[in-house]
This record gives sequence, C-alpha cells and structure tokens, in this order.
Amino acid sequence: MERFHPNDLGTSRPIERNLNAEFADTVGNIREITKEEQEQVNRLLARWISAHFRPLLLVEDKGFIAFVTYITKTLGCVNVPLPKRTQLRRCIIIFANELREYVQGMISESCDYYSITADIWTAPNSRSYIAFTIHYVDEDFNPRNWTLEVKEIPGKHTGKLIADYLDIIMDDWKLDKGKCTRLVRDSGRNMVSAGKILGVEHFSCLAHDIHLVVAGALSKDKNTILTEEAAQWSSFEYEVEESVYDEDANLSMAELEEVEKLRKRASKEMDKYLNETLTNLQKGEMESIRDVVQKFRSLSVYFRKSSKGHSRLERIQTQNLDIPVQNALGMIIDCPTRWNSCLLMLQRCIKLEKALNVFFEYLGTVRGQNEFTDVHSKLTMPSHKDILTVKCLCTLLRPFTEVSKQLSGQMYPTLPLVLPSLCGLEKTLRNRWIFDKVIHPFRKESYANETRVVMQRCRETLLSLFTNRFDDRMISEPKWVAFLDPRIAGQMPHLRDDERQEAMDDLVAATAELAGDHLPVFPGETQTSDDDDDDFINQLLYGRKRRVRSNHNTTPIVAKCRRELKRYLAEVAIDSDESDESEPIKNPFDWWKGNQHKYRNLSRVARKWLGTVATSVASERAFSTSGNVVTAKRCSLAPDLVRDLVFIAENARRAEHYSEAV
Repeated sequence: MERFHPNDLGTSRPIERNLNAEFADTVGNIREITKEEQEQVNRLLARWISAHFRPLLLVEDKGFIAFVTYITKTLGCVNVPLPKRTQLRRCIIIFANELREYVQGMISESCDYYSITADIWTAPNSRSYIAFTIHYVDEDFNPRNWTLEVKEIPGKHTGKLIADYLDIIMDDWKLDKGKCTRLVRDSGRNMVSAGKILGVEHFSCLAHDIHLVVAGALSKDKNTILTEEAAQWSSFEYEVEESVYDEDANLSMAELEEVEKLRKRASKEMDKYLNETLTNLQKGEMESIRDVVQKFRSLSVYFRKSSKGHSRLERIQTQNLDIPVQNALGMIIDCPTRWNSCLLMLQRCIKLEKALNVFFEYLGTVRGQNEFTDVHSKLTMPSHKDILTVKCLCTLLRPFTEVSKQLSGQMYPTLPLVLPSLCGLEKTLRNRWIFDKVIHPFRKESYANETRVVMQRCRETLLSLFTNRFDDRMISEPKWVAFLDPRIAGQMPHLRDDERQEAMDDLVAATAELAGDHLPVFPGETQTSDDDDDDFINQLLYGRKRRVRSNHNTTPIVAKCRRELKRYLAEVAIDSDESDESEPIKNPFDWWKGNQHKYRNLSRVARKWLGTVATSVASERAFSTSGNVVTAKRCSLAPDLVRDLVFIAENARRAEHYSEAV
C-alpha cells in the first residue's frame, strides 16, 4: 500500500506526461542514415542471408519489416530502409566476387601443390550442378580447402563434357595442372573418362568404394515392403514430429520419393556388380542376409512414417521401460546416398529391441489389434535368429564405418591412411573368429551354429567383394606416402620388410626429385625432360619401384635425402613409442610445422602430398549446402545466383577462420 498509494501515483502523472512528451519529440526527430551507412546495411544483410540460407523474400516479409522498423525507428530513432530484392541480389553478387578475389589471392599466395574433388548433383528442379573443391597445405602446414565452384552443367554428362567443365574451372582459377597431385572422383565411367581426358592423376573416392562393397550386399529392391506397403502407410499417416530423429534430416514426401529412386538405382547397380563378381552360392548367401536386413528396414520405415506407430513406440519406452522422454529414440531409415546409414539403422533397431518386443506383444492383444488394424498382418517381429544375425552384421560393418569416417576428415592428412586402413579392413574380413564374442551368449541356442555358418559365408563374400574392388588399388597406391605421417612412419605395420625398404627407396627418390627442383642448374648438369618428370610421377603414383636417375651432380642430393629420412624415422620412432613418456603426436600438420626446418627436403614432399585428400566428401558437403539453397520452395533460383549463394555459404566462414588464424 505504501509503494502504490494513490497520492504517490497521482504525483507521478506529470512526470509520466513529461516523459511521453519528450519521447514524442524524439520520435519526431528521426535521423536518416547516410548513403555509406545504407550500403553497409545492405552489405551485411546480404552476407547474413547468403551465408545462412535465408530467402531473398525475407526483405519483403511484413513481420521482418515490422521487427526491423521497431528496433531502428522506434527504439533507435533512425530510419533504416530495407533493400529491395533486386538490390539485395546485387549486393550478393558483389560480395561473392569480393570473396572470390580473396580466395584467389589466398590460393596464389599459399598454394603450391594441390588436390581437387569433383562430383555432379541434380537439384529438385532437375538442373544439374558440378562441384569443384581444392585442398592444399600452405607454407606453415595449415590445411586449406575451398569450394571453388558449384556450377550448372547442362546436357548429357559425358566424360568429354565433364572434362571440359573441369578444364574451364581450372583455367578460371589459374590452377596449374602440373601441380595437381590427384583428382578425387566417383567411380562412374564418365568421371573416369573425364579424369583421363583432363590429363591429371585421378582415383575414385575411397569412402564411395567402401560404401559400394557394403551397400549392394544389404540393399534389396524386388518385392519389398519398403516399395509396396510404405506407400500405403504414408498415404494416411505421415505427420510425425521430425525433431526426434537426431540422425535423420527432415524429408518431404518428394524427397523421400527421390531417396527411394536412388535406392532402386543403387540396388540395380550393385546387383550388376554382384552378378559379375560372386558365384551363385555366394549370391544365395547374400540374398538371405538381405532378407533379414529388409525385415528391419521395413520396421524402420513404418515407425518413421507412421505418427501412430511412432507415438506408441515412444510411449513404450517412457512408460514400460522407464526411459526419460528426452532419451526416447526413433527409428532411422538408411539412404543409398548416406554412407554408413545402413549400419546406423540396424544399430538403432538393436537398441530398440526391448521396445519392439513390447510393441509386438501389444499387437497381440485385442486393444492392439483394434488400434493397429492397418499393420497387424503386415509387420513381422524379427526372430531371435534374425536379431543375432544383425548383431553379427553390425560387428562386421563397424570397421567399414570407422574407416570411412577416418578417411573423410578435412583437418588432418588422409592419403597416408589409405593403405593402413585398407589393410586393416582386409585383416578384419579375414578374421574367422570375429563373431565369437557376439555369438557366445547364445551358444546354447539351436540357431547359434546356423547363424555362425551363414555369417562366415557373409564375411567371405564381403572379402571377395573387397579384394575384387581394392586389390589393384592396394598394389597401385604409393606405399611411401604413409611415411609422411609421423604417427605411422615409426612402425608401418601394414608393410612387410621388403615392402618397407622399397617404400623408403621410393620416398628418397620422390624427395630427391622435389629437392632438385629447388637447386640452381649449372652448365654441364643433366636435367630430365618434362616427359621424364611425368613418367617419374606416374611411376610413383602407381607404386612401382623405379631406379633413381643419378649422375655425379644428383648423387649428393640422393645421399642427403637418404640421411634426412634416416634421421626422421629415428625421431618419429621415439615419438610413437608407447613406453616413452613424451606426449604422442596428435596432428601431423602441427608436427611438420614445428619440424619443417629440421627436415627441409622431406617437408617439401610432406607439404605436397599431405594436402591430397582420400575422399570426395568435400564435394558431397557442397551439395548438401546446395540442397539448403535450392529447396522445393526455391526451385526458381537462377543457376548463377545458386553459384554465388553456395560459394558464400561454403567459403565465407572459412575465410574468416583462416584470417583469424593468421
């Protein structure tokens, strides 16, 4: 009462009236921004919209206009007109060009040798785009990568057309083909042909090849519930709260249909591959595995698409199994374009095994049959044998996933990991006892031995697929590249003694060759021709031992490089010794940054090859960005604007990060 007495309130009214009057006077004195301030407003808004996938129509949205007007005109007493869409587009074009100049300058200043990735993507509006990324190590051993282009590529995608586009992109960015260590592409014939026509060394994406080994064995296309029954469920039940699916992106019906088309296409390609590779017995064994996987895929599709099924599954977890609501899990559907998604789907099904058991028990009740009349006869609970099979399959697939993730990194060298990773995968596939730990708890069950037999044949089949796809790769890959990673160089367990010595000789040859490029040439000295240089690099890339051309002038270089390699191997052997108390090497780039002056010749080779990536994941990520730009509601965007928006979204933050790092 004392605080809000009428007398006190009455005395405050004149003050209130004075404040209102002053505010009214202030509103009447709104400042107009200058031309320079308006340009900065337009520039900042254009950067924010392009970097964060906002629609250009935002500047015409009444709610957004009201918000900006309130915080500027009402609160700030300054009039800030929002740019029109045409003005905003001009600002985006200007910013994209400024950013291109910055990236071009960075590449010119800090890029010596580089690798590139390329891939093709079709947008929802049926326009096709080619992505082009560059990867290199600068003079301070900082890894750099840029998405240089996501450019429309109309017409039939022949190898010649793709090569022409790549050639134009490299010319536009002033990239010397002689400095390109590798083009990383997919394994399609047109991309292989493009690499040959372009005239640069090229190889297929390791993660893509690993995915092909696994995907065909686990994808099923004919007479599946996925294609026949899922459409029926989705016709009347689809509205599910998507946020509960942490691994799955939000997919529209059109996008789900596109995923289904991709799955069918991938399955057909893999069926052809399997027919060309496997015996009839192996095909039969894989067909039985695919049938089991399909059972779990059908369950995943239903619970993913049915709001009623999803709600019941969530209720079972929270009420029957006492799982907190925030920890309740949803199903995951595998996708042919998402590597390792099949393993994620199967692992999620295993995690939800208890919940699924309760669900099928509920289906057996009268109440459950009344609630789920549409699926009672269609959904099948996997048997104990099916569950054990999937657990064994997860054990077999997990190393593939780990290797794919390892080889897809951007901030550490991946090329040195190729051979050790492939050798590790092959070793896993040759391990006859890999399923023992999983099967042991079920050893007394009647189906345990049968499951073991089937999974052993599955393992042997995957081994056959693996060796068919990677045997030549494991022979052709330069074994010496792994020596450039100080974490591996001290041991190299994947090489035999004779292979280790051969790899060391080849590394000395590569080091001497590169060191020779940095030495002055005096009269009477011998230089190799450009053709000889190309032949030398070609021999190194394909791992065949080549005798180093030497004369009385180059022999000291070779000897010096050999001594340098010996010192390097001695040092990294100590660093990688687990019994040593020193901190282990975590990032090879940091190690070389601190030791490049100690190993001047080897560091040149390291800078050249550690910037070479093993996968085309960078191009895949660029297309993920493109998918956020060209959405179902933004299909009318012009290709040139898409190009600018993706370039900004991909590179603006990297430019800021690199500038801060410097």
